Amino acid sequence: MGAGWPHAAEGCRGEVEGRSLPFYEVDSVKFDGFTNGVLLEAKGPGYEKFLELAVEQGGWFEGFTDMVRQAKRQQRVARGFPVEWHFAERKVADYVRALFKRNGLGRIPVIFTPAR
Repeated sequence: MGAGWPHAAEGCRGEVEGRSLPFYEVDSVKFDGFTNGVLLEAKGPGYEKFLELAVEQGGWFEGFTDMVRQAKRQQRVARGFPVEWHFAERKVADYVRALFKRNGLGRIPVIFTPAR
């Protein structure tokens, strides 16, 4: 395990690094990890190629629409625990952060976490 990644966040780290690991589930809603009282979601590299299409479609490229739906489900079941989303690509993190704010999800931090 790499430095700075607590054991419970290993699934999150795995997603950012592009490998599959166990997930964390609350009321049938999946997260990539839970550490230090924070529910984690991680998206690895590969989304940046869809940004241009998403912008052309007003932000509603299907993959990003699904992310908004997923974040809403996660926020609904979080029971007061904070939720964080991590992206391996900075441009995607910036885009999703703005998308979340436009969709009432601005309380979910969207963090650029470079793949190792």
